[in-house]
Amino acid sequence: MSGLTIHSSRRRFAARLNSGVRRSKLEYQRARLQYQFMKLEPIRKGIYPSYGYGGNVEFELFSFFEICHHLRDWIKESDGYESLGNVDEFIKKSPALRISADICNRLKHKVLRDKKTGKIVGNKWSDAPLGPINTKIIMTIGPDPDLCSVALTEATVHSERGEECCFALAKECIEEWERYFSSNKSGANSS
Repeated sequence: MSGLTIHSSRRRFAARLNSGVRRSKLEYQRARLQYQFMKLEPIRKGIYPSYGYGGNVEFELFSFFEICHHLRDWIKESDGYESLGNVDEFIKKSPALRISADICNRLKHKVLRDKKTGKIVGNKWSDAPLGPINTKIIMTIGPDPDLCSVALTEATVHSERGEECCFALAKECIEEWERYFSSNKSGANSS
């Protein structure tokens, strides 16, 4: 896929987001998550950003897990929350969303501490320790600076399920959120 194709699909996605159709804040956050997910494959192949190396490609992966976990907050604060299923119970039953929550909390706090004692504890959503995110980045440099590309070819984390590919985990998270919203159709369009 060329950089032009990616840039065009991003433009089409943004146009759909801003199409004049009134979207709820929750729908907008779901779209943000989908948009962030769409950027992961080009990052893995080294063709994002299409205009050359623009910064830390790991940041895009980390942003996915932060947006993924914080969708929970948007659900809980939406007007139609009462008509949605219990999102915390859903996360507790979903290994992918629990791991995403642990990654998000690790990125924010580095370690989690007991509020009363201040001692370091396990992760909020599971008892298993979360290992560091290990990445492999390949940079290709050509004679022209515009030919520079950076690919985040591997990203793994040790989770409650063992060693995991972060890209596969992200896909599973998207599928889990879709399952949550499809089983709670009545409140999925609330603001």
